[in-house]
Amino acid sequence: MLGELFNSFKRLSVFSAYSEGWAFINFKGIWQDNQDIQILKDVNAFIETNALWAIIWNLDGQVLDFHTFLDELASGSAWSLNVNKISRLSESKTTFFYDLDVFKIWSKQLNPFDSLNPLLSSFKTRIIVNEFSEKVKAVNYIVCNTDDPCEFAEIDVLPSFSKINATIHIAARENFVVEPSKLFITEGECTELTFSFFKMAALSLSVCVVSELINDKLVVLRGIRKIEMDLFNNVARIDLAVLEDLKNTVSWIYEDKTDLKLKLFLDRFTLDVDLKKDYTSEFILLNRTSLEQAKERFSFITFERKDQYQKELRDLLKDIKGVSDLYSTKVRGVLSNLLRDVLAGLILIGITILSKIEKVDTVASSPIINLVFKAFAFYFILSILYQTIFDFIDISKTKSEFIFWKQTSREYIGQDEFKKLMAGTIDKREIFTYSFYSLLIITYLGIAYLSYNFIGILQAVI
Repeated sequence: MLGELFNSFKRLSVFSAYSEGWAFINFKGIWQDNQDIQILKDVNAFIETNALWAIIWNLDGQVLDFHTFLDELASGSAWSLNVNKISRLSESKTTFFYDLDVFKIWSKQLNPFDSLNPLLSSFKTRIIVNEFSEKVKAVNYIVCNTDDPCEFAEIDVLPSFSKINATIHIAARENFVVEPSKLFITEGECTELTFSFFKMAALSLSVCVVSELINDKLVVLRGIRKIEMDLFNNVARIDLAVLEDLKNTVSWIYEDKTDLKLKLFLDRFTLDVDLKKDYTSEFILLNRTSLEQAKERFSFITFERKDQYQKELRDLLKDIKGVSDLYSTKVRGVLSNLLRDVLAGLILIGITILSKIEKVDTVASSPIINLVFKAFAFYFILSILYQTIFDFIDISKTKSEFIFWKQTSREYIGQDEFKKLMAGTIDKREIFTYSFYSLLIITYLGIAYLSYNFIGILQAVI
């Protein structure tokens, strides 16, 4: 796509001087009548047609629109054009380098940990480089020539900066980020021209497996021994296979149980590391063997934890059964008390009325008997009130103590699993208990009402 523009720049550079950087390319010169004005028209037409960048025309120190610029352009005029390559970058996702040497210098100055690094931006970027014979395809950027389709890579197994920052201690803070997921390269060959990009990908992966990141030059490892090492001095070669190995290590460590896995890896790594070399080169060299041994130790530890988990689960299920049985006990107790109180009421009725059936009118009109039944009604209310208060306090305290002790002693059962077990057993029994308790309370109140008005009902019947 940009071949036409690059050809125009090449023709323009014959009678002008140019300078270029990440954000701009500038051409300037003194106009002569024998110079080809069509070149200027071609450059302006291409940029305005594609609308990817902003272009500014300057004549004798004045910024002019292109048509005015052409009208006033005369022999001896000092002219310049400036293309702002990043003014619309967030929308176009495309920029370029015309000068390959400028691109080399720019790429070597990139810092993989600087948040201002354009390759770490929130949007993906295509960088089209004139006379670039290589291709680098990463997740957040692509460097290619004008003939490549420039499709971005996709990867989602590498950790985010927030997760990395929560795992390792990062002393450097200002504009400091670690984004291996954006810099990881999936296609390309490591050459002198592309080495800077492979280096950034390797560094961003390497620092994910340290204990402390002092700055972009120094790291601390805490394994069997504590080691302070230079992050990077000299790595002869980094290729796609090396990056894939580093990615596998980082993704395994950050998959789950990150702190444990990182500790196991560094224990092995710090035993074998050569302190005369830099950390990144040693990480590339020892990464695979350290990972294998870390995985073996992790499997062994997991097996031990599985036995402990099963024991812990058995104890937990016993405790859950005990708490569940408590709910049933409370319900059975209240039901038993209800039947006992009803039986006592029937005995009272038998003593006061049935034994004196020939004097029912006397019983019904007796204020003492009426007072006895009213007192019996108050007894029912007090009975269910005291039982409810005591039982609910007992249940609440027992459940609170159970949760407290399980949270302080539980090491092998996750919080989500613990909540799931609670919801499937105790919570269901609790709902049943409260529902049945409500029915029993209503029954008690109904009997109390009947007892309180028993004499009135008896008078109405006889």
